[in-house]
Amino acid sequence: MKMTKKEITIEPDHLKLGRVDPDKQELINNVNSRCPFYMYSQAESIIQSEMFPLFRDAITNNTFRGKIHFLYGDYNTGKSYLLQYVTELIRYHNKVLWKPSHRPIQIMDLRDDINTAKQFYLYLLNQLNDPMDPNRLKKWKLTNTIEINLRDRVIKTLERLRTRILILDECQRLLKAKNQDIPNIFEALKDLTNKKYWRGDLRTQFVICGTDEAYNILSVENWIQGRTYTIRLEELTRLEYPKFLLKIYYDYVDLGISENWNLCHIKKETGTEELNHELADFLYQKSMGRVGLTVDIIKDAIKRALNNNRMYPILEDYQLVISGNKALDIERSEMKRIEIVLDYHDKLCVVERCPRFKKPYEYHKDLLRHYKKKHPEYILKNKDGHEIR
Repeated sequence: MKMTKKEITIEPDHLKLGRVDPDKQELINNVNSRCPFYMYSQAESIIQSEMFPLFRDAITNNTFRGKIHFLYGDYNTGKSYLLQYVTELIRYHNKVLWKPSHRPIQIMDLRDDINTAKQFYLYLLNQLNDPMDPNRLKKWKLTNTIEINLRDRVIKTLERLRTRILILDECQRLLKAKNQDIPNIFEALKDLTNKKYWRGDLRTQFVICGTDEAYNILSVENWIQGRTYTIRLEELTRLEYPKFLLKIYYDYVDLGISENWNLCHIKKETGTEELNHELADFLYQKSMGRVGLTVDIIKDAIKRALNNNRMYPILEDYQLVISGNKALDIERSEMKRIEIVLDYHDKLCVVERCPRFKKPYEYHKDLLRHYKKKHPEYILKNKDGHEIR
């Protein structure tokens, strides 16, 4: 039966936090632990048109059997949030499939130390809680059948767990320079999607996910051309961005944040609530329309306000947020400066949500300038403990 939009509850009640007593410390704790997903048009389209059918049709013949879905987008566009939300949403609508011994959906973050097909298979098995016995690997090595047997073991494990969708996130990590055997890794992935290696009717659908850099994976080997179905997660347009901001606003007001913050105001003529378009434009430029970054900026601004004894954020709170940086848990109005020890070989930023966390500078001096401009809250020191100015 075809699932229509009306049959899918996009935001089920169990995914929402209820209203809490607006005690500041409790409220800060709730804001810190909050990982919401705010629906927007493209995300809804991906959920309705791609992910739900992919899960539903995993055990039937369809045009996507054997293909690899490839979801990619720029940093902080909300890819991981979307995948986690999709998992909870599908679980909510298919509770009968979530038995203790089954894992209908698996999400794994790939690592940059996966250099061979063998390591790729072993990593999958470890993540599936089915690690290999070293003695058995030694026996397979003697007969030169390690990769074949590991492939079959992964498929048997996926069949046993009734896994309908396997999501491999952060796939751009496979593009590190040291991964000389990356074509072989993707040959291994291709084999996992090949029908002839599967015994039963259940087929696991594979989704790989990563940043725009990961798009280069599609040109690694000729085989992947035509085998992938690509979906790019776009930044929000100026037209839909205000609606997205209002969803965040209403959500935090419902959580206990004062409704008097400067994102919205009451229109005198009509008495209705209206978005502050000047602030909306400021946030759009600061976030570049990226969903994940917008959520982080507002969340950090709210935390900054609460730590300064205000129940709502003001423009200064948004301006002080370091774009791309995780919110710092600060005590009251005092920010604790964090020390970073740098070596002259270092070219990557250590701030996880910073675009330069995974994209190194060519020269060390450029990294120093980056810290002073983008992350002034950090104290830079050399190995001798002297501050770098």
